[in-house]
Amino acid sequence: MKNVQPIEFEWTRQIERLLIEAERRGVKVSTPKIGEIVTIGAERYPCTGWWKEVK
Repeated sequence: MKNVQPIEFEWTRQIERLLIEAERRGVKVSTPKIGEIVTIGAERYPCTGWWKEVK
């Protein structure tokens, strides 16, 4: 049987990798919640680790 990872590991792995690389390169990343409205040109963008709270 194939080794299956928990679902939360699978769907959060990509954003975690992105954040690590963005920090390494000095790039800011916005992480809005699904469906959250983001206004282009705003002074601030969502950048919380909301996915860590999802179960």
